[in-house]
Amino acid sequence: YSKLSQTGANGLTRSFKRPKGSLTLAWTPHKGLDLSLKVARVVGQLSFGDFLARVDLDQGQNNAGNVELVPPQRWNVDFEVKKDLGRWGTTDLKLFYSGIDDYIDVIPLGGGAESTGNIPRAYRYGLDWTSTVNLDPLGLKGAKIDTEVQFQHSRIRDQLTGDFRPINNSNLRYINVQYRHDIPGSDWAYGGYYDDFKQAFGFRLDIRERPRNSP
Repeated sequence: YSKLSQTGANGLTRSFKRPKGSLTLAWTPHKGLDLSLKVARVVGQLSFGDFLARVDLDQGQNNAGNVELVPPQRWNVDFEVKKDLGRWGTTDLKLFYSGIDDYIDVIPLGGGAESTGNIPRAYRYGLDWTSTVNLDPLGLKGAKIDTEVQFQHSRIRDQLTGDFRPINNSNLRYINVQYRHDIPGSDWAYGGYYDDFKQAFGFRLDIRERPRNSP
């Protein structure tokens, strides 16, 4: 249960009753292998700043206020597999899905203005895979490789064009590989890493932007 009260011009007082909770199923078919499935209904929170009219002089952006905002809700489904690889290390794979109601994004208003507002539906799904591989069995004692790989797809209807597009600035791909070798019998270690990511564009009425990696 939540209650939102706003004072001043066009101030509103609104109450929300929304159920939330989660169910988790876990199974260990044999030692070293864990499977889990979690289904959760999540109720989001509204930031105070989401309601405010504000101007960003540096970016040349102007947000009108929106007193009609409602908290977003989502269904989350996560399936996770954890495997103990013994001397070789561990690996953890998670598949996820999120169906979102009343997603908060920038929407167009009358007269060419724009503001933070609710979009009825959005969803995202993908995978997150992390692993630690020990190189001791190969004769390189004290060495290991840590990896993290994420891929995500999302979809939302653009409120200006009516076309479907990814969620603003959502992660499309993230890859991180780290190598470290602690030299046995010494205080020395060396290593290195590779890091790469790709994000979806961020959209406003007159802007399309996307961060990029530098080599």
